[in-house]
Amino acid sequence: MVGDNEVRDISANFKIEHSGLSVGGKSRALTVLDNLLGSGLDIFAQPMAMLAQYLQHKSERQQIRLQADIDREQRAIARFTSNEVRKQENLDAIAAKIQEELMAPDISTQDEGTRDDSARIDPDWLNKFTNYAAEATSEQLREMWAKIAAGEIRRVGSFSRSTLRVISELDAEVAAKFQNLMINRLHEGILPRPAGITNQELFDLSLLEEVGLLQSINGELEHSVPVRDGACVYYNGSAGLKVVVDHPLSITIAMITRVGREICSILPPEPDDRSLRYIATMLPEGSRIELGKLVGFTPDGLTKKFLTTEVLRDR
Repeated sequence: MVGDNEVRDISANFKIEHSGLSVGGKSRALTVLDNLLGSGLDIFAQPMAMLAQYLQHKSERQQIRLQADIDREQRAIARFTSNEVRKQENLDAIAAKIQEELMAPDISTQDEGTRDDSARIDPDWLNKFTNYAAEATSEQLREMWAKIAAGEIRRVGSFSRSTLRVISELDAEVAAKFQNLMINRLHEGILPRPAGITNQELFDLSLLEEVGLLQSINGELEHSVPVRDGACVYYNGSAGLKVVVDHPLSITIAMITRVGREICSILPPEPDDRSLRYIATMLPEGSRIELGKLVGFTPDGLTKKFLTTEVLRDR
């Protein structure tokens, strides 16, 4: 007769086999799932056996005298058991979500990590991941941990231990603030922001800097674009923003940290032109602004040609 654990293992193997992963990716996936699913209630066998042996070697008088301590130990074991069962429920749920993530197309924009098929997931990284993920009781956090595991399976080294630690300490409010701000990010890890921000916006940015997701919030860091052929062009992926001017342009920015960039890789992707439309609202009046896409290369082979698709402002 096939037990629950065996059914679970068969289900996991079936999904991984049909995930479209490489041989090395399937091996890494099974390593992660095995670490999360564990061996059921076997973890409780040792403490219970130790308690039974302890009582067996005590005289009746000693047992009476130590009844209070025994009761305390039993309650401690009950609490330990309940806590570990809760953690395992979290890990089981995350393991199921990991399989779903691996069955879906890879839409990550993460460039870090390696696709080396023979690369193995660092055991220390996996242990930390498992310990942090075991505390994830909300659906939002479980989905986040599943995306991280799937990303690491596809590209070993995509997520640092620092990122695991930061995510484990994020509360829902901070995570929501970060995700809302990141819709305007540029691919290279830059967050455009208006100059001279105050009040709640400044507070939110400072909070994200404090937890290690942004940097240079209070500085006057700028992203400058030179004039070429009578215009400045901001790029983001396959989109471009062309500003017809005769002088260089600069916008105030904040930098997204490595941890922040790694978390961005598991956020829903945004259209390449979204951040460029946001930049357009920050530019001074009096300039023609065109939105377009990049096609081919210029004769010098250094930059792509700009093809206008929409005029956002005509002077």
